[in-house]
Amino acid sequence: MGRLRCMMLGGRQLKGFCTTHFFERVGDEIKAPDKIVVKFPNMRAHPDYLEIVKVVMGVRELFYGTDIDGSLARFLVCDLDKGCVVSDYTEGLSLTEIMRGHDMRNREVCEIVDFCKDLVVRALWIVTEMNAQGVIHRDFKPDNLICKNLFGDDLVLIDLDFMALSHSKRSWNCDGTSKYQSLGVIEGQNFAAGRDMYALAMTCLEMLESFLRLRCCRMTMRSFLHISWQI
Repeated sequence: MGRLRCMMLGGRQLKGFCTTHFFERVGDEIKAPDKIVVKFPNMRAHPDYLEIVKVVMGVRELFYGTDIDGSLARFLVCDLDKGCVVSDYTEGLSLTEIMRGHDMRNREVCEIVDFCKDLVVRALWIVTEMNAQGVIHRDFKPDNLICKNLFGDDLVLIDLDFMALSHSKRSWNCDGTSKYQSLGVIEGQNFAAGRDMYALAMTCLEMLESFLRLRCCRMTMRSFLHISWQI
């Protein structure tokens, strides 16, 4: 990996940001090298992190909008076939809100099962695509998973403040606040992408358990999972 060097962007040194490679600024554009190993100890201290994510993930849309309180917010949208990733988002219900029973209390068990399966597939797609592009969320949790349309096609993963950019499976420490990121070891090493997958698995389990409690079902988790695969 070699010694870490402070990165120069536009002729100025960015404190708290280290990388083994340099990004090249060509005019107003940031050109990424072939291989990127980046550490962001403090995301908010790095003013160009959205532009770098845009380059690494091949994002085609980066725009400014108005947040729910009227303040100017930065939005990063990553075009995926079955979902998207944004830096900030306000419209829609978080998975936490859904798990608390919003619009789910009167649903039939079959509808809930279908919803869970669909949500998991879409969430898995988003996380897999992010990880494949070298972007690790590091704070994946129900609060950061938004359903714009509860039983529709729109699923959004938000809040990239703790994300890391890495094409390496080297060990790293999780700076996120999520309890879902407490995994210590996967296959003997702290694989970065493995943390997001572990967090997704824990999210799915909590979602299923919440819906079971919501429906006051007497089914066990095992029987519920069995039914979910049969439907």
